Amino acid sequence: MTATQDFARFLREEYWNYGGDCENDFVVTLAVKETKVWTSVGAKAQAAGMQLHCVNEVFTEHGEYFYDGHYGDGLRLMMDDCR
Repeated sequence: MTATQDFARFLREEYWNYGGDCENDFVVTLAVKETKVWTSVGAKAQAAGMQLHCVNEVFTEHGEYFYDGHYGDGLRLMMDDCR
């Protein structure tokens, strides 16, 4: 597991624990210097296809925002698509 993956998981499961027992949450981490974007997804959200959908959105539809340094725009569009 990479540091970016581990940090996303830590935030979702331990530090923030938004989903609690319902497990329908997800957290996106962006490591600009490492050029990494990662999502950590609760079990119910993942079962509904959230993980694959979000990762595909980043690299297929909104990747140009990240490559051009427009991280906020890329993340906002990604979140809109994943809702």
